[in-house]
Amino acid sequence: MTTENYLWLGVMKNKTFSGNSYAASEVIGAIILVLIAVGAFAAIYYQVFPVPLPSPDSHIKLMGYIDDDRNVVIEHVGGEPLISYKIFSERENGQTNMSVYENSP
Repeated sequence: MTTENYLWLGVMKNKTFSGNSYAASEVIGAIILVLIAVGAFAAIYYQVFPVPLPSPDSHIKLMGYIDDDRNVVIEHVGGEPLISYKIFSERENGQTNMSVYENSP
């Protein structure tokens, strides 16, 4: 065992050091190994099971107008073909209407 004197805030103190000073480095080494293992498993997890992307939206171009008989016409003028779709409409008096269309490709 070794005793050393050192100055702490103007007061001389005696400190005894034991011969076994390896414990601190062992703890720090173990913490670093755990951090490396967690980081490696996280990287492997995100490579094997990637974060799911949101489903792609349909890209279509619609054109709407009112014909001479006062009918509302919605026309598909470009983009992906529509197989099934719903149309929600609301009148000025608050009445709502829903139409469902299903086409066979």
